[in-house]
Amino acid sequence: MVVRAVRPKLVRRVPVVVGVAALALLGAPLPTAGADLGPDQEISVSGVEYACKAKNSVIDATVGGPQKFVVNARSTVPSSFDGGETIPTLPASLDLVMPVALMDKIRILPTNGPTGKVERLGGSATSDVLLEGVASGGAKQTVQRPVQDLAAPMQAVPATGSMTIADVNGSVGSFTAPSIGGDGLVYVSLPFYFQIHAKLDPPVLGSIAETDLDCYRLSDTAAQRVIGTIEVGAGCSTSACPLPAVDRSTEPTWVQRVRGGGTGNPGNPGNPGNPGTPTDPGTPSPGGAGVDPGGQTPVDDEDDPAGWGHDKADGGADEVVVTRALADTGSPVGGWVFGLLAVAVVARIAVAVRRRAPLRR
Repeated sequence: MVVRAVRPKLVRRVPVVVGVAALALLGAPLPTAGADLGPDQEISVSGVEYACKAKNSVIDATVGGPQKFVVNARSTVPSSFDGGETIPTLPASLDLVMPVALMDKIRILPTNGPTGKVERLGGSATSDVLLEGVASGGAKQTVQRPVQDLAAPMQAVPATGSMTIADVNGSVGSFTAPSIGGDGLVYVSLPFYFQIHAKLDPPVLGSIAETDLDCYRLSDTAAQRVIGTIEVGAGCSTSACPLPAVDRSTEPTWVQRVRGGGTGNPGNPGNPGNPGTPTDPGTPSPGGAGVDPGGQTPVDDEDDPAGWGHDKADGGADEVVVTRALADTGSPVGGWVFGLLAVAVVARIAVAVRRRAPLRR
């Protein structure tokens, strides 16, 4: 009786154990939690333009306000999934390109180093990646995940030209795939906003060794945003499952001015008599919202070189705004100082003339 009760259980278990052992011996892959994921695919995007503004007011003013950076991005992701699966850790890699116009300004930042210039740049970034799921029936779900460990070692500043900090490698930790309730498409996209944590060696003015930069993407087109796509279920075309719109209600006014091509230099707030000077509106990029690096500073160097790009709202009572540098010493001297000196000289001349007038009579 006991033997008959136990024997069927043993018979039922043996095929399962043998089957798994046979798969292992034959080298066949064992079932995993990610069995529903499609084959891996390489995705990438190049030439995505961001406008970046240094939080340190001295650096911001010295380089002439917001500057254009270009980002290239790469990753390896599944080609498809059904939604709701666990996605394993994904690799992520960025290139940060600093155009010639920006580098020419960085190369003249004054330091106390042997050459008197910034010799090395490096740092890290805080950024997310977006997975924007769109179903053929209209349902949407967005998963936003941080990219971890995006850091680059210090690199030598080239004597001329642009500078590319290449292969800034990070990773996106394991997460649950967007679930949109049917067939559709997931757009893997660069973020609307990210932050650069820049390091400068030697320190600027002997004390500024680091500065954060707020960076906002200039265009929301697919070519300036999407790294690649992942099919959900049977998939969906980009026309039937269009890329979601971007909410720009939170972007600062300086970003709006950059995207608009410039609205003119408002003038130095310390000199109410200076109406400011117009700026070159810039040359639109093929993406429709680029910035001409050569047109970001005022035409007249006597005015505030931070120009329209310097966001006054970011400053406080103790904000330091560098508006001019003497070519022979490299010392920062505000343009308004020269204006005050000129007014003082004229006033002294006027007083002298009035005092001498009675003697002439």
